[in-house]
Amino acid sequence: MAGVTLPTPAGNSHLAAKLGPPSSGFSSYARPATSHAGTSSGRHSARASGIAALRPSTAGPSQHAQGVRSPHLSQALLELQRAGLEDEDWRKVALRKLMDLVIACNTPASAKEAPALLSSALYVGTVQACLGGSYWAPEFGVPGATRVLCHHLSNPVSCCYRIPPSQQLLPKRKPPSCLEWPGFVTCEADRHPLDVASKLYGDNPELHIAVIRFTSTHDLRNKIVANVHRTSEQTMLRTTYPQALGRMECELQASVADTLSDGAIIYTSDVGILRGPIKEGAAWARKPAKVDVIWIPVDGFPQKGEAKLHWQDWYGLESDEALLRSTLDLSFSWAAARGCDVLVMPPVGCSSHACGHPPLGVARVIYEVSKRYATYLPKVYVASDCKASQSEWWDDFTAVANGRPKPDAYVQVPPIPLPPWVLARKAAAASPGAPFSKTSPKRPGATLAGNRPRSLGATAGGRCMLMDYTGRSAGGAGYDR
Repeated sequence: MAGVTLPTPAGNSHLAAKLGPPSSGFSSYARPATSHAGTSSGRHSARASGIAALRPSTAGPSQHAQGVRSPHLSQALLELQRAGLEDEDWRKVALRKLMDLVIACNTPASAKEAPALLSSALYVGTVQACLGGSYWAPEFGVPGATRVLCHHLSNPVSCCYRIPPSQQLLPKRKPPSCLEWPGFVTCEADRHPLDVASKLYGDNPELHIAVIRFTSTHDLRNKIVANVHRTSEQTMLRTTYPQALGRMECELQASVADTLSDGAIIYTSDVGILRGPIKEGAAWARKPAKVDVIWIPVDGFPQKGEAKLHWQDWYGLESDEALLRSTLDLSFSWAAARGCDVLVMPPVGCSSHACGHPPLGVARVIYEVSKRYATYLPKVYVASDCKASQSEWWDDFTAVANGRPKPDAYVQVPPIPLPPWVLARKAAAASPGAPFSKTSPKRPGATLAGNRPRSLGATAGGRCMLMDYTGRSAGGAGYDR
C-alpha cells in the first residue's frame, strides 16, 4: 500500500491551522509504507520511520511542537481569558494592547486589576518566546518586523556561592595606567537596571555584564517560585530568567529560601533581555542582550541612626552595615571571577522588595566595595526607576556613592549651667500654690530667718567682715543684724 494518512481530529481545525502545511512544520503526515512488517528488523524500521515522520523538520519549529502552550502557563492564560483576553500566542500581541494595560495601571478605576493582567501578559509572551525559540521585533505584523532567534538564551544555568573565590580565580589586575575606574559610581535615575544593561550591551556586545537583583531574607515569595507571573519584578517579565527559576532548585540541590537564608548568592549565567521598558509597552528587542543575574539576600528592616543626630539615613548598628558589605563583597568577587566587565545594580534594599535600608548607608557601602574591586570591575552602575521613593534622597545618594563621607553628628547647643538659686526660683514658680519669693533660701547673702540679704559692708574694728549664712562673721564673732 502507498501509505496511511493521519486524520485531523474532528472539531480541531484550529490545531491543523496552527500546525500548518507539512512543508512548514512536519516533514510528512503520512507513515511510509514498508514491506518488512512481520519481522523484528521490520518492526524496528517501521517504528523508526514513523518517529522520523513526526519529527519537526529543520525548516522551522512549529508552535505545537515547541510547547508554546506549556502546562505551567495554564494558570496565567486562564486569568487572561477571564479578563476577556483570548489571545493564544502572546508573542504576536499588538504593542497597542499592552500599552492599554500600562495606561490602565495608572488609572484609579482599574489600578487593582490592570497590574496583574499586565504581568501575566508579559510573562506569558516572554515564556512563549523561550519555548518557541523566537519572536518578532519590535512586534508581529508591522512593516519592518524581523524574526529574532533566542533559543541560545532560553536555558540559563544557576549555581550558588557561599564563600569568596580564591585569589587564583580572580583575573589579572590591570596596570594602573589602564585603569578605567574614574573614581565614582555612575548613578542613573528613572532607569531600570535592565535598561542600563541593554544600552551598554547595544553599544558594545563584547562586554560581559552582570546585573544584581535582591530580595529580603524573610520574603515568603522565596519559597514559591511557581506563580512568578503574579510578580511585578521586571526581571521575571522581560528576560529569560523564569526559565532558570523553574529548575533552580534542581540545579542547586537545595531550597532557594534556605540558600538565601544562609547568606549565599545565586549566580545565573546567560540570561537574555528580550523586552524593552514596560512603561513604553515592553517592545521586543531586535538584539537581545545577554547578561548574568546575581540574586543576593538582604535583611528587611535594619536599625537606622538617631534622627536627633541627623543620622536617620545611615545605619544605626555596625553589624547591619557589615552584613550588607559582606554580601556585596561576595557578589563583586564572583562577578570578577566570572570575568565580568560591568556591574549594574539597584540601590539595594532601599524602599523596595519589602526592605527599608537607610539609603545613604547603602550608598557608602557600595562606594567602598566598588573602590575595592575597581581593578576588576572598572564600571559600576546604580540605577532605579522608583520615582516616589528616590525623590527625597537620590541626590544625596549620588553624592555619597561618589565618595562624600559620613557627616559628623549634629551637635546641639549645650545647656548653660545656671546657679542653684535660679533653678530653685524656677522650681518654686513651677509648683502650683507655692508662694513666689524674689530670693531663695540657698542664695548667698540671705539669712535663714526672713530671707534678708546679707550685708557686705559690715565692719568690726575697722575691717570688713563677710557673713556666712547664719549671720556669723568669718572670724567667728557673730551678731544678728
